[in-house]
Amino acid sequence: MERALLGGAMDYLVKPFGRSRFQEALGRYRAFRALRGKKEVSQADLDRLLARGRGPKGLDPLTQDRVLGLFRHRAFLTVEEVAASLGLSRVTAWRYLEGLRRQGLLQAEQVHGSAGRPTRRYRLVDPDA
Repeated sequence: MERALLGGAMDYLVKPFGRSRFQEALGRYRAFRALRGKKEVSQADLDRLLARGRGPKGLDPLTQDRVLGLFRHRAFLTVEEVAASLGLSRVTAWRYLEGLRRQGLLQAEQVHGSAGRPTRRYRLVDPDA
């Protein structure tokens, strides 16, 4: 195993491994291939690719990528919008958004409406900031 990793292997699976772990490895490889085709790579792209095992416990990396993918189409998203878009519960969407915020990939801001409790909006961290 050590020789494989030192030789440049991106991942190493030990049998028996589960379907989700296999999917995680494939997702990381796809992300790597996508970055190789880019002329410029942002710090956020590299952080997502190299964050294996660094994310919050219990959060699936593929779901994290789906959540981040929503921000390609909208600058700001709320918990409710993420939950509805991905078919997640509000609590699950909140866990992913807060996990990504703690990793430094998202920023949150509180918006006060005319009535009721404030809403939290999330946006991607500006890689150039």
